[in-house]
Amino acid sequence: MFAVVEFMGTNGDSSHEISIVPLIWLQKNDTKCYWPIKTNNIAFETFVKIQTPFKRSWPLYKIYEVHFKTASYEEAELHLKLLINNSEENSTDQSNRSLLSQKQPIDSCPSSSEGSDSDLEPQIKRICNNGPGTKCSTNTKSDNVLTLTSTVVPPSQTEPFVVTVPGSSRSFASLTTATASPCTSSFSSTKADSDLENNILKILTKMQTDIEQQSIILNELVSFNKNVMVAKLIAPENLPQFPLKNIEEFQRFETLLQSDTSVRQYMIRRLAALGGSDPESLTRRIMRFLIANQLGVLYNWRGKDKLAFKDTKLMEIIYDAGKINFQQTDKNDARIEKTVKEWLKFSKSRLNKKKS
Repeated sequence: MFAVVEFMGTNGDSSHEISIVPLIWLQKNDTKCYWPIKTNNIAFETFVKIQTPFKRSWPLYKIYEVHFKTASYEEAELHLKLLINNSEENSTDQSNRSLLSQKQPIDSCPSSSEGSDSDLEPQIKRICNNGPGTKCSTNTKSDNVLTLTSTVVPPSQTEPFVVTVPGSSRSFASLTTATASPCTSSFSSTKADSDLENNILKILTKMQTDIEQQSIILNELVSFNKNVMVAKLIAPENLPQFPLKNIEEFQRFETLLQSDTSVRQYMIRRLAALGGSDPESLTRRIMRFLIANQLGVLYNWRGKDKLAFKDTKLMEIIYDAGKINFQQTDKNDARIEKTVKEWLKFSKSRLNKKKS
């Protein structure tokens, strides 16, 4: 999936740049976007089309606006050209922001270590095979030679270092051999060992990036599916107007939920479609949608000195809506329950604040 992104001007510059980027480059609720340091001799358009996973060493740029999201690069390209053309036509209007220009890729890699691709490679400890009681530590590293020194430690503290690839039953043990020495020894790893290490690191880094990419795409698909689900829902004609404002409306709706299965099923899907990043945020949105503050002040969880909310039909559909969006567990039910308790508890504070 792709996005047409307008970037903020830098260093106080009011001009904005715009570009097509893979959706996976967008971060922090679409407020920032990764931008590649280099494209490995691949044309930038192709680099974007194949949806190259971002690297954490790339700089993050602030986003002014995400204009368009689509699964088609060609569709994104048409939208980009339209935006640039409209910007050129309106450039004489001083009230508009500065003329949009297409953002260009960075040609060279920065010299600072912060921008280096090598930052992605985790440091791997290595245990040398100098015999029982000898532990190695890394001293220096050149292009093809890794020099290690060993010190005597108790045999019980020597363990091989194992790299386990997530999602796989295979493990790679990082072991080297050297001549036994009572105190210190040094040796050079072969180029084959170094290549094996680098390949393992690349595999691990790529797997982590792929997982992040799939997670972003999955979240977008879930969000899209929720919007489609709401669009296809047909509300029953006998629904009350929300939020409910008094006890009479609440009781009539309770009776409706109990007697009409279609209303119950519609409400569960409708409430689930309100969305939220976790059970707490979903529950707060549901409570705001269903109950006005002037009604909320009349209820608490167990009904002590007030009306009880715990065993109502309304609470049942709140639980069911949470199970659509999140895993069905006792822990998630407890999180929903806690949020409902807090929302009812602070109804009076919200009501007073609104009046003032």
